[in-house]
Amino acid sequence: MSGKVRFGGKGKGKGGKGRRSVLGTGILLAVAGVMLLVQGTTDYTDHTERAEATVVERDVDITYDDDGDRTGEDVTVYVDYRAEGADHRRVDLEGLGSDSFHEGDTLTVAYAPGEPGHVVTTQSTDEDAYAFAFYLGLPIVAAGLGVTALGVVLRLRKSGRVKAA
Repeated sequence: MSGKVRFGGKGKGKGGKGRRSVLGTGILLAVAGVMLLVQGTTDYTDHTERAEATVVERDVDITYDDDGDRTGEDVTVYVDYRAEGADHRRVDLEGLGSDSFHEGDTLTVAYAPGEPGHVVTTQSTDEDAYAFAFYLGLPIVAAGLGVTALGVVLRLRKSGRVKAA
């Protein structure tokens, strides 16, 4: 054993897999962070109109892995309501906490003036409702960019374009 630390490979000193996985991890982190930043800039403050709605359907999709273990749950809630002189049926309820409602529940929904076909929960209209996602996304993007840079440096070292210090 030479005492050198090797990244990836199959013990032959190639290190290709390690560099690719570092680079891939960095890119995935950066993309996840950007997605959080985008969500953090979601703004429903223009949804100033209100309507009373009734939950008419709650669709729950449960996902399982190959071993049969539950891995996730995707909940979609549909509401009926009357807004701007028209009845709106089975409209997808979006926004914070939308998955906490069940069939038969009544709630106040918010929509932008002139756009009554798109409703969100009223808590989503608060000015800083999605700020947590933005502030969580910042360090994740920074970490992703740092890990990506490390992956690039490792690849350049392997190709001989950059010498180790």
